Amino acid sequence: MFKKVLVLLTVFSVAALAGAEVTYLVGSVTYQRGGVTKTASLGTELKSGDVVITGSRSRVELTFGDGSLTRLGSEARLTIERSAGGLGEATVVNCTGGRVWSNVTPFTNSDGAYVVTTPTASAAVRGTVFRTDIYPDTSTLLRVYEGSVEIWNPLMALEGPMFWETESSGGGDPDPGERHEVVGPHEVSGPVEVSEEEWENILIGQMSQVYITADGSVLDQMEFSADDELEDEWVEWNQERDEELGR
Repeated sequence: MFKKVLVLLTVFSVAALAGAEVTYLVGSVTYQRGGVTKTASLGTELKSGDVVITGSRSRVELTFGDGSLTRLGSEARLTIERSAGGLGEATVVNCTGGRVWSNVTPFTNSDGAYVVTTPTASAAVRGTVFRTDIYPDTSTLLRVYEGSVEIWNPLMALEGPMFWETESSGGGDPDPGERHEVVGPHEVSGPVEVSEEEWENILIGQMSQVYITADGSVLDQMEFSADDELEDEWVEWNQERDEELGR
């Protein structure tokens, strides 16, 4: 029996505060702050707690303080949140639906993190370009275009991905602030279905994908080709936009 697994898509960066600016917008884009819905426009500054919502035939680009980019497609919903627990100072965004494109600036400071959460899976990246599609049934497709993404089961690896160092390397209880490398990822050949009890870390490399079902199980971890994206206007636009920005 599979249990539902919260998925954290964790991208390390130097940003310490959860804030962003709207740097591209088309169609209907609103944001909610303090229970009030406002219309977003170019230059709108977003803060922790803001919920960004795109309408039909709409899209928006958010730029964070370190230059990392997050783009939302039509009918998407994303909340800019703060980090909690052992994540330290971090930017946390929670996407509950729609398509998300992330182009993350390589991190230079291990104290920062950029975290994306969806209803059903978990991943960590360092200076990576990847796409996340959250379907109506809350299942999630993740495709990596550059770099690599570590997906982990947060119920089995509560410390986070392997480069979150949380325990003393000498054993025993860690001293405050002392850090060491926790368990690393392992590759899983695909397509394969893995139960919650069987997987802890999976490393997704460039031009690879993973699909997390609505019940939190891992299905279809495999490579994909550029030909698979030929008719996907969302992917084509994001790649053109990245090139235009010199990313």
